[in-house]
Amino acid sequence: MTTPSRPPSKSGELLFAACLLALLVWILRLPTANLGLVYYDDGETLYHTLSFISGRVPYVQDSSHHFLGYVLPFVIAAKVGGFSLDLIREVGFVLQLATALGVFCSMRLLARFSTSLLAAAICLSVRQPWVWGFYIQYEINFLSAWILFFSLRYCLFPERWSVLAAALLAGLAFTFDQRAGFLILLPLISLYLRRGSDANLLRTGIAALLSFAIPACAALAYLASLGALPDFWKQTFDFPLRYRSASAGLSEVLFGWIYIYAKLLRDASVACVTALLGFLAMALHRKLWCPDNDGKQRAYRLMLWSAIPFAAMPLFGQRDLPYYVVTWYPLIGMFSALSPRLFLSLPPPLLRFVKAAPLFAVLLPILLVARECVVGEFSNYPGDGRAETVAYLRKHMQAQDTLYVWGYRLDVYADLKKLSPYPFANRIMIHPDQSIMASREQRASHVYPEYEKRFLALLKENPPTYLVLFDRNALASQPSRANDAVQELLRNGYDEVHSIQGIDFLGVPTQFTVYRQRA
Repeated sequence: MTTPSRPPSKSGELLFAACLLALLVWILRLPTANLGLVYYDDGETLYHTLSFISGRVPYVQDSSHHFLGYVLPFVIAAKVGGFSLDLIREVGFVLQLATALGVFCSMRLLARFSTSLLAAAICLSVRQPWVWGFYIQYEINFLSAWILFFSLRYCLFPERWSVLAAALLAGLAFTFDQRAGFLILLPLISLYLRRGSDANLLRTGIAALLSFAIPACAALAYLASLGALPDFWKQTFDFPLRYRSASAGLSEVLFGWIYIYAKLLRDASVACVTALLGFLAMALHRKLWCPDNDGKQRAYRLMLWSAIPFAAMPLFGQRDLPYYVVTWYPLIGMFSALSPRLFLSLPPPLLRFVKAAPLFAVLLPILLVARECVVGEFSNYPGDGRAETVAYLRKHMQAQDTLYVWGYRLDVYADLKKLSPYPFANRIMIHPDQSIMASREQRASHVYPEYEKRFLALLKENPPTYLVLFDRNALASQPSRANDAVQELLRNGYDEVHSIQGIDFLGVPTQFTVYRQRA
């Protein structure tokens, strides 16, 4: 039995693949290119980026239930090229391409060039072209693809630095999102699979765990230096565990889990079905693939075991949303490209048809792009009123004026390059989001009392000069003590100075109303 001493060099292939995959990313984004910033979470990402580069203290002066690391790519891009609404698309393009290259490189360790390129293309194509924003889960995919690459590499080649690199990237992913901590299982599994072949396995394992801890320790040290650790704990651990899912019963959590996977299967049926077939092919027939190569057999087993951390991440979303399963995309691409190996015993004509099946996971989204370019369903999208509202504020606001937006539209701040006078630009901890359709008492269980009290005091002591009320689908009146305080403030001390109604890109009615404090 043999194990390769070192990996072959394939720099020319990587460059060629990068060019093709970059072209695919550009093609798949064409239908939504004219929509601008339409996904509301992208506005939150931009706001936290603006807050960070403006010197505000995270969690203390800018509350967030997310780990801080996820804004790092946007902060770097803003430092290099300046802050603008285009940051989302620019960073998204780079990270999507980097994710695809990670999938390509991972597969290239195990399969030929065409299979590897197909795996990367399928990873990019899942649910496209109707992906409206750049979710945190896409950032995690960028890291998970390369964590898998270095973990597979360690299974194949006796190079200790590979598993340390995988562990370090897993630690970085953990600073992006709580659920990404499961990715440390990939290098740990690769270590387990090399037991007996690494004389320094225990030392390597300890070094890997230390590598994993480095990014988290650095982030905690940074927050500690700012005095932000108590608020960090409350907002990223205490709030999600105690308040965000407070009224969600076991049946609701189970239904949400079924819903997100049913939606994934509906939106990407070809990719999902072929990925399942590829998983079965590896589970059943991997011993027939390179039977004399111990390294590849370890790598195949790692691929199968990697389903555990990838499945674990969507399980802990409290209020499950469809984008939580985005973290599956790298594995979906890789297993889908391997699906024809389940049918190698078929007659040649049928085998050729089976080999073409995964291609449809890429071709169908491209056909949808072509259709949209002809029909132009979104090419003349007028916007939902944000641009007009921002234009009004830019014209009438003075430098000393303060602005608060009551509603989940942090892109208004980002467009104006202006920050909220309160830490609660994202009001999720003081006013439950619209997905919680419940009674006032039930909604109150989702509110963090300490932050609600702080907000009410700040609103009373320091009311903003301008207050923008955003309403989508007539849900602005959902009950909460914070909403009651805002409405009372508007009735007693503000005049309506601008209002515009619109329809968002999904056809849902929207309204922006601007109020100015009375002199």
